[in-house]
Amino acid sequence: MITKFKKFTEMESYEMPSLTGKSTYKTSVPPAKRSFKNLPRNASNKRPQVSWKHWLMIKAEKQGYGKSEANGKWYGWSHRAAYGFQAGDRIKGNSLGKKSPHGPDFIIKDENHAKKVAQTFADNVS
Repeated sequence: MITKFKKFTEMESYEMPSLTGKSTYKTSVPPAKRSFKNLPRNASNKRPQVSWKHWLMIKAEKQGYGKSEANGKWYGWSHRAAYGFQAGDRIKGNSLGKKSPHGPDFIIKDENHAKKVAQTFADNVS
């Protein structure tokens, strides 16, 4: 079996604003494979090269939460924390910060529930 590899110049390229805003950052990582773990960082000082919101293609609905076009998760964030939620996720204890109106242990039922959990997370970690 012969496998053909694309040259880097033939691969899909995605652009987004760099963190400095002075230039654009190009990547070959498709949106569906992006996460906090593979956020591009500078080799020398380990600082991010792009905003995590741009990397995950998050469209903020209001301050503190929004939906990612890259992976379909609803994210809640503040200056201290950020986390993504989707249907089927198991939430244990009071991991949403303060007391949760969703109960101590629950499973996210659907997309609308994931949105509410992201809102709760954003409110509780601010």
